[in-house]
Amino acid sequence: MKLKKSIRSGLNIFMMGSILFALVMITAAMAEKEEQKVCKNMVIKTNTDNEPGFLNKSDVKELLYKAFQDSIMRKPLDLIPVSEVEKVLTDNPYVANAHVFIDMNESLHINIVQRMPVMRIINKYNVHYYIDENANKIPLNNKFTCRVPVVTGHIMEGYDKGGKISSKELQNIFNVMNIIAEDSFWSAQIEQVEIQEDGSMHLIPKIGNHVIIMDKGTDVDVALDKLLIFYHEGLPYTGWDKYSSINLSYKGQIVCTKKIVQ
Repeated sequence: MKLKKSIRSGLNIFMMGSILFALVMITAAMAEKEEQKVCKNMVIKTNTDNEPGFLNKSDVKELLYKAFQDSIMRKPLDLIPVSEVEKVLTDNPYVANAHVFIDMNESLHINIVQRMPVMRIINKYNVHYYIDENANKIPLNNKFTCRVPVVTGHIMEGYDKGGKISSKELQNIFNVMNIIAEDSFWSAQIEQVEIQEDGSMHLIPKIGNHVIIMDKGTDVDVALDKLLIFYHEGLPYTGWDKYSSINLSYKGQIVCTKKIVQ
């Protein structure tokens, strides 16, 4: 009896050992298989996929290739530095946000939100750059020109290294242009703004051969509302080309200067 128990106990130990060994081998095989998984596909999406933008899919791939000196495609998944890929993309001046992740099908997803300019600056020293809706400066791009109002004249601030706008004069311009951009009529009507030495603005419209004048203290919302009423109720009778300037700087009134007929 003791011999049978001893044999049975030995068999049990052997079987347990075999099972444990098999589990270890299966786990190791699975781990090895996991390590061998590679990036099979790269899915790049931007908020400008259906229209021109500063960056296209080829530009994104080129950025990553320059940063990592190798193609991410066919690279083992556990060697893809997802957070570093995101940083490379968000460090680009045209990118507002980037989200990078790997899905269950071994595909690398790159979702990018590009910056959207609201105006183009040409400063006093002929330095060109864009400003986006969050007051960030954006450099020009040879591949793409964004159609936004151009602001020229007495502007001191340059592009420097990008970042947020810093001067009070440019902040004031930014606030005015944001009000214009948020209104469908005025965003279509105003195509250029000239900043004068005293800080006043000369808005140049697409329709009408006149200049709209506003000083630094003008309540822009109120002034543009009054001008819109004047556009609807006054100019159809006098004609769009009768005045050389329409001044909105005076509280409660619109002052028009007639053109000099020669």
